[in-house]
Amino acid sequence: MKIKQTAYPHPVLAEFNDDYTNSTFKATLIEVTPQNEGIVEFKVKFELNNSRLQGLIDNHEAIFVTHIECTASMYREAFSTTSREFSFCIPQKKLSKLVDVSFMVVANSTIFDYKNELLHEDYNGVTLTFKKGMYLAVAPGVALPIEKDPIVPTKSIFNLRASEGENPEPYEISFGSGTIDIYLQPNVFEQISYIQRYEQVNALLITMYYLPALIDALTYICEVEQGNSDDPVQDSEWYNSILFQLNQFQIDPKTINETGASVIAHKILGNVVNEALNSLSALLDSE
Repeated sequence: MKIKQTAYPHPVLAEFNDDYTNSTFKATLIEVTPQNEGIVEFKVKFELNNSRLQGLIDNHEAIFVTHIECTASMYREAFSTTSREFSFCIPQKKLSKLVDVSFMVVANSTIFDYKNELLHEDYNGVTLTFKKGMYLAVAPGVALPIEKDPIVPTKSIFNLRASEGENPEPYEISFGSGTIDIYLQPNVFEQISYIQRYEQVNALLITMYYLPALIDALTYICEVEQGNSDDPVQDSEWYNSILFQLNQFQIDPKTINETGASVIAHKILGNVVNEALNSLSALLDSE
């Protein structure tokens, strides 16, 4: 999840907008250190110059969040704290070559009747409510190279494409050698290409398009591993990436149907469904 320069439906402290005056929020990845037993330790320092927002954090109404995402392995996780400096550890096998690290301040509970003397004058007289999970501040993130052999290249295993044939189906999936290609009707693909630049809708798009594709892929993997398919896909990038995820959850690919492909898909995608709901709530609140 990369923080993009976009317009939020509520005031957010960021270097790319003027929602606040005389305020700053910065975050620094101080150190990334490999530890014993294949663990990587991350140390982060936050600098927040806004007394009202800092007060929310001191009262645990808001939290500092560091979001880690590795597109290749589909690993994503958020680490939170109320301290200016903190550290956390991640198994190195979950990180593959390039990792996106994002920083933000997030509402930890619903904040009613928010006021801040350093808000831009456009918010004078406006009643503000922040629901849990909404961004209060964002800082520039970093793309962190990880020196190890990747499970797959750093691109996503999913690829949205516009269908080229006549009268295309609304949704088609093709299992290629590198990616899982999702074909959409051209007008739908064009709409998605436009709205993808808004970070807050990405979780919704993943839930709408990647989640069903992942369920189909898991069902397909189960058939292959049980010997019911002669399709030589075991060496494909997307196949091995999903096998890697299954191994993290100690799931035998032959037993996918017993557990349920949809259950496993939600585990692999982690908090993406909750992120989608939070994004939808934020969009509705802006109306």
